[in-house]
Amino acid sequence: MSENTHRYFIELLIDEKEDVSRKQETQMRRAQAERFVGQISEWLQKEELEDRVASIAVTALGQVLITCEQDIISKLREDENLSIASIRPGAGLSTSLRRVGGN
Repeated sequence: MSENTHRYFIELLIDEKEDVSRKQETQMRRAQAERFVGQISEWLQKEELEDRVASIAVTALGQVLITCEQDIISKLREDENLSIASIRPGAGLSTSLRRVGGN
């Protein structure tokens, strides 16, 4: 793993076929995100890229939080088969620690 890793939030497209409560929507998003993590994990293994990803997890709101090298995000953006609505950079770890520590 290089030191050039960054955190990203991936929001997935969701099929909204009917009116559902916010709680149900969050549950649907989390389930979809968990499937996405499984799919990406398999792809990383197949392409032998797992050493370029420090972590990948589902957030409470159903987004995917991934800490990885920039080229992994570029490859995900290029894949038209993935149902990605947006990819946003997250705050760097050092920035987050400064906020918590107050320095």
